[in-house]
Amino acid sequence: MEEVKLHLTDFVPKDWTTEGTSDVVIAIYQCVLTDRSLLGDTYLIQDIDQVRCIVLEGSLPILSADFEYQGIESGAPKFHTHVRQENTQNGIYTLLLTPHDEDSNHRIESAKGLVTALEGGNATYRHVVTEIFHPSTNQMTGYSNSMKVPNFDAVPFLAPHRIEMIAEKLKSQDIGVQNRVNLGLRWYSKGDDETDPLDEFLKTWFAIEVLFMPESSNIRLINDALMKIYDMDVNTVRDQFRIGRILDRRSKVVHEGLIPPIHGQLQKYLQALFVDLLYFLLDIESEKRAFTVLSETTFNRENWLP
Repeated sequence: MEEVKLHLTDFVPKDWTTEGTSDVVIAIYQCVLTDRSLLGDTYLIQDIDQVRCIVLEGSLPILSADFEYQGIESGAPKFHTHVRQENTQNGIYTLLLTPHDEDSNHRIESAKGLVTALEGGNATYRHVVTEIFHPSTNQMTGYSNSMKVPNFDAVPFLAPHRIEMIAEKLKSQDIGVQNRVNLGLRWYSKGDDETDPLDEFLKTWFAIEVLFMPESSNIRLINDALMKIYDMDVNTVRDQFRIGRILDRRSKVVHEGLIPPIHGQLQKYLQALFVDLLYFLLDIESEKRAFTVLSETTFNRENWLP
């Protein structure tokens, strides 16, 4: 293939920019086991609404950034970011470009899903880097790995034998309950590992459904459990915990494609709710974590559970 020197601006549709000042998000994926003859003499371009998909061969200059937690200093978390410029190894790459705005990441993820579904996982085999290109300055801004701020979450209790006690309680349950709890814990873990708020919300809610909703659209069992845990009547439980509104938000995401803002405190509440329900299911005295989160002065029911 004849070497063709191109600049990023050659790939950006003119209608994405206003006098060359609009920024562009670029996600780069390694494409493997591909017949390079399919590229022809240069590269392939396909447009997916506001995302441009480019497949090309070569070594790409990239900006890499690592974000590391380095402990506590003066009572606050300390982080370090290491930025470096480097080139990828020579190979075939899939690039996804889209205008930079609040929905950029959602468009990139959706387009990646389409490419992967149609062309197979090798088309986007490994995420290399995501960057922001600034046409006005011809500069790049790199994304570091995402990391949660540790002081947002609770300080570990490390209570003696508590984990062992719960494990023993679980072993005494029938196999159906054991399977539900273990699968629910897997989804809880997957949600906790997420840094995208919407994915975190969905995976944690899925953990709650697996654990306590054998009929996924019926929240009665959760409300009944909360009535017993907190000694409240059904109307108070509905008003305080708003499980129906959470299910409605989940349904609008899953069935209508809604992408609502998800506040970190709402995720913290769902995690506490999961633990309350886990304790109830295993007949362990509740720590009443969910109501503790709801009672925090920073929690705003009207904004996050309207």
